[in-house]
Amino acid sequence: MSEMKSLTHSLLEEADSLIRANRLDEAEVILRNFQDETNPQYWFLQGLVNQKRQAWGAAINHYHRCLDLDPGHSGASAGKDMCNSILNFWNPSLFNP
Repeated sequence: MSEMKSLTHSLLEEADSLIRANRLDEAEVILRNFQDETNPQYWFLQGLVNQKRQAWGAAINHYHRCLDLDPGHSGASAGKDMCNSILNFWNPSLFNP
């Protein structure tokens, strides 16, 4: 069982490293093949990929799923807040030339 956890951990670490290097297509292949819906880190990384692709709704949904599984996940909470801030940005000067 610990071998499985180790493999899971290394796959998610590899996906995380690829995401941070903006190699999103490669990270998505790993995540697509991984698909453990009970792992909060899986959902966090899915959210991170979508956030980098500016797919705000999908990113927020993935962060929420992560937080459902791990309410204390600070990365998912921060990512969700950032996406919401971007979506809620409003500058009245843009409408009053």
